[in-house]
Amino acid sequence: LRAIRRWRREEAAKAMTPRIAHYASLLDQSVPPVMVREQASRWGSCASDGTIRMNARLIAFDSELIDYVCAHEACHLIEMNHSDRFYALLDRILPGHKLLRRTLRDAQIERDEVKGVVLGVDNQGALRLGVDGHEKCFSGGELSLRLEDDS
Repeated sequence: LRAIRRWRREEAAKAMTPRIAHYASLLDQSVPPVMVREQASRWGSCASDGTIRMNARLIAFDSELIDYVCAHEACHLIEMNHSDRFYALLDRILPGHKLLRRTLRDAQIERDEVKGVVLGVDNQGALRLGVDGHEKCFSGGELSLRLEDDS
């Protein structure tokens, strides 16, 4: 399970960091430090020093919902609250964010559930995870990672 969490954090960081950079640039802000963790109660947060922390479990969602959280946290680089000014910034960089917010609120992810990822065990007993036509293989006492293309 530790290997799956590490893999999920790495994949989430690869997906979320460029999105946060994009939204920060729309706000004329420099690219902030981004940390991706397994968080129990928050999808994302922005510290007063500008560090943005994102929940790795977001990787299970559609890209539009990930964009919503990335844009939301980028707006906190300017407004560290949820004032009218904050929502005006969010309106500017992500029109339609209200529907995305409601969708995210309705979403439920169990603590260790990995949605949107195909889990299986191959005939050698290796755990196989598939995302976007690629597969990673976790096997043996030591972790071995292999990226395979289906083409």
